[in-house]
Amino acid sequence: EDLQLNVLLELYCHIFKGPFYHNMRTLKTLGYSPKLETQTDNFSLPLALTIQSTNTDPVDLDQEIENFLTNSQELLKEMTDVDFKKYLITHSDSYLKKPETLKEEFKRWWDAIFFRASDFCLKEKLHAISVQITKETLLEFIRTFILPGAPKRRRLSVHAWPEDELSDYDDSMEAKFISDPAAFKEEHVIPFQ
Repeated sequence: EDLQLNVLLELYCHIFKGPFYHNMRTLKTLGYSPKLETQTDNFSLPLALTIQSTNTDPVDLDQEIENFLTNSQELLKEMTDVDFKKYLITHSDSYLKKPETLKEEFKRWWDAIFFRASDFCLKEKLHAISVQITKETLLEFIRTFILPGAPKRRRLSVHAWPEDELSDYDDSMEAKFISDPAAFKEEHVIPFQ
């Protein structure tokens, strides 16, 4: 099941990274470098949505991100089956792509060892899972993990404010200032369940 969740998250990113960039950067001009990406590690499957902005309040950016996540379900429902199949095939084929450099191949094998997976056929397994994904499966994943209020969603929002603008910070917001990021990370491991 963990492999299927990984495939679903990567497929979600594959489908929505373009619309996220277009919506946040082109249509709403909220900031620069909007990114929607996975940062898969051995313990969780985080979805990272990042926007750097000097002209939009971080709280407003948070709201726009939440709006986008909510709208992603509707965008997927409106997507034709032909378009969904194109995304699925492109994504599935990416698992079977041969390494272009010795460095890529080296990283693939050492990642399997480093993460103690010792699963040297992982890409083939991910491909086999990905070709079985349906639009309804992805919609259920969105309802369970992505949408605001989803039962298995965990959220961490990080706002980086310049020190000279901290006086503009709204004290009524539920927030914690982090002075030691390493200690915070140790205390707040967010398991993917």
